[in-house]
Parts: sequence; structure tokens; C-alpha cells
Amino acid sequence: MKITYKTKTKRVLPLVTPQNIERLLDLMPTDDSFSLFSLTISDFSGIIDDEGDWIMKNIFLKEKYAIPAFSKLKAFKEQMEQLNSFLKKYEIPSSSEEKNARQGIVFPSFVQSILTDLVVFFHLKSFDEAEKYHLSDWLMIWQKRASESLYQYKLNKAYEQKNKAAQNRRKR
Repeated sequence: MKITYKTKTKRVLPLVTPQNIERLLDLMPTDDSFSLFSLTISDFSGIIDDEGDWIMKNIFLKEKYAIPAFSKLKAFKEQMEQLNSFLKKYEIPSSSEEKNARQGIVFPSFVQSILTDLVVFFHLKSFDEAEKYHLSDWLMIWQKRASESLYQYKLNKAYEQKNKAAQNRRKR
């Protein structure tokens, strides 16, 4: 099937499979008007809860024509990858002791952590208020905290190595 700017989304969707979606997205332009980072936390939580359902409701069912729909999907996928790589950039490796200590503890979900960060940072009265903030607002807060934590981690590791080297010199 040839897809043009007049091809309707509903005609193409039944033909889209996980095997051909990547090839199809490679052929599409990226929709620069779509911004994952401008979504509210409430909307973003919909992605975290069920990404496929969110894509269907917010991209494919809202776009009448196939090329704009797939262009938005391509932008969405690229921005999700950017978000994941950004978050991984600040990841601190866990020691075996830390992994053992985590066992049996139920930590807040990703979205719950986002809401908690916003409530604390902005001194909000409810999580409903926090859901109205944008993902980009939380990312700035998270980057500040994560960079400080990563800095402390690396500094402590450097001091540990320096102390080990000094102890090894004293043993000789």
C-alpha cells in the first residue's frame, strides 16, 4: 500500500505490525510540533501506565491522516529515547549491599516519585496540583538533585581510592 498525505490513519492501522513499524517510521518525517517534555505529569503518567493505549488515543485516534500520525509517533519515540538516555546519564551504580538492603521494600513508582518531588520542591498542597506541572519542570528539579548526588558519589569514590592508595603506601 502506498501512503500519501491523503491516506487516512484508519486505513493504515490494521496493516501496521511490530515487524514493519520501525521500517515505516524510518520513512516518515519527524513532527517537530510534538513535545513530550511539554506534557503535564498527568498526561505523562498515562504513558507510563500504558504506552500503547496512550499512543492509540493521543496520536492515532486524533490524527485523521497517516503521515502526520506516524510523524508524531516518530517524534514521540525519539523523545522517549532522549528521556531514557538523559535519566541513565545520572544513574549511580548500586553496590551489592545496597541491592540487598532494597529487598522487601516497596518504593514509590516513577510517577509517584515525580509527584512527590514536585510537591516538596514547589511547596504544593496536593498531588492534584503537582499533576498540572510539565515534565520539563520536574526534569530540571531531578537534574539538579541527580547531578548533586552523582557528584557526591564520584567524590566519595575518589577519596576512597586516595585513602586505599595511602594505606597501601604505609603498609610497604
